[in-house]
Amino acid sequence: MKLQKSIFLWVISIVLCTGCARYEAQPLAKAGLATHEKKPTSYRCAYHVFTKDDCKRYLGRNVVAKGYQPILITFTNNTKRYFRVLRENISMPTIPASQVVRRVHTSTVGRSLGYGIAGLIVWPLLIPAIVDGIRSSQANYKLDRDFASKELADQVVGPFVTLDGLIFVPKEKFSWNFTIKIIDAETEEVLTLKSHPASGELSE
Repeated sequence: MKLQKSIFLWVISIVLCTGCARYEAQPLAKAGLATHEKKPTSYRCAYHVFTKDDCKRYLGRNVVAKGYQPILITFTNNTKRYFRVLRENISMPTIPASQVVRRVHTSTVGRSLGYGIAGLIVWPLLIPAIVDGIRSSQANYKLDRDFASKELADQVVGPFVTLDGLIFVPKEKFSWNFTIKIIDAETEEVLTLKSHPASGELSE
């Protein structure tokens, strides 16, 4: 009886130690990175280049270390016009979030394999192998959904609407001087907005 209790407590302690396969990140809406005063009857575009700390806080992973530079783009439309915002109209090449997220997925294959092999000898070790695999899968699912929801989507921004979203640029292709072309959806007028690193704004 004492042996069974000891084995049970041992297994529980191992399971608790496998809790590192998690994903936690704050929403962009709470980032407070693009709080700019609104100009009446006008539009405003701003950006914030993520640091490593920003990545860990709002993406749960240091994607800069994986070779990608995230940039938060905020476009506020305080006019009665409709504007098209497309990632292809950004002067820097961008990488889809779905590609970036694959590089930062939680992987516990090595640890689970170790538990599994040991479990062939000591069966209780099979339990943390299973738990680790489940937690890893759950973390990656949350990771995929969060990155997809935070990515800058191609869309038409209507009157009095603010668009927030992330773009991911290959680190070697990143430049502080870049442009975004915003298109008037009705007149097809193209507005070329240039970055201003000192202010974090994009303007004509």
